[in-house]
Amino acid sequence: MDRGRVRRLAEDLSEQGVPPIGRAMRKLVGMQTLEVMPTAYTLSLFLAYTEAEGYLVQRVRRRVARLGEAVVKLHEGRETWQAAEDASTVSPGPRDA
Repeated sequence: MDRGRVRRLAEDLSEQGVPPIGRAMRKLVGMQTLEVMPTAYTLSLFLAYTEAEGYLVQRVRRRVARLGEAVVKLHEGRETWQAAEDASTVSPGPRDA
């Protein structure tokens, strides 16, 4: 196992995966959907958009949470692997005559 590579992957996920999704979420939530002079048509579109936005925001939040979980699991796996290697290594000691 290349622990350095796993560490870099975890760092890349947290640095390059989460921020773009967060920016996309802010853009989604910040979109305006209602015109100055609302009509029955624009109100129905507004309601549909609000539902779709809520669904999408929920999915994006889940993706961010999963990325965070993946980062934690990568770090845990790396540490567990290191601990297993350390525990299985025979250290030189005094020899019995």
